[in-house]
Amino acid sequence: MKLEEILQDPTAVFDSPSDVLEAKELTREEKIDVLHQWEDDAKLLQIAEGEGMEARGNSAAETLQEVLAALKSLGSESGAD
Repeated sequence: MKLEEILQDPTAVFDSPSDVLEAKELTREEKIDVLHQWEDDAKLLQIAEGEGMEARGNSAAETLQEVLAALKSLGSESGAD
């Protein structure tokens, strides 16, 4: 799968942020890009949950914490707030 497709919806390809870390086909920079996209998506879901939308699976806050931990393990900071 191409990076552009993964960036459209990381959850369609990976079950968890830790799976991104284990992806042999992605470079460190690509993993960071994927995790930053996942972070942005989780932040949007967090807003939606705050407005009453129900979460599917993990809450957006839990997912965001997993993404931030994965980014930290790659030596990267969180994306734009």
